[in-house]
Amino acid sequence: MVGTYRADPFGTVMLKDDGTFSATDWPEFDYPQDPERAGGGTGTWKLTPEADAVGTMDDDIELSFKSKRFRDSDFGSRRDAFGFGFAVAGSREKPRMYRFTTDPDVCELHTLRRK
Repeated sequence: MVGTYRADPFGTVMLKDDGTFSATDWPEFDYPQDPERAGGGTGTWKLTPEADAVGTMDDDIELSFKSKRFRDSDFGSRRDAFGFGFAVAGSREKPRMYRFTTDPDVCELHTLRRK
């Protein structure tokens, strides 16, 4: 999973092999119809092995922000301040991270693809 991932239309996250990440031009994922550029930040990431996730609704990968700026304020005051979960799909060569923008039955996704 280590590498740099870009979203469309914007948003970049770099997953590092030491378990940390940095995000730039981060989208406001809570507003799927008209996402805005929310800011950037750093933190840690964790991949949940499939065997540990069987039968749960847990995401495959969790980004936990340690420092994040949301527009002009501290991200810590927002309800989703502690992390963003993503499912992982694709292949080892072309992995992608995604999360549903609304109801999963609608199948609208925010997707980050490895560059």
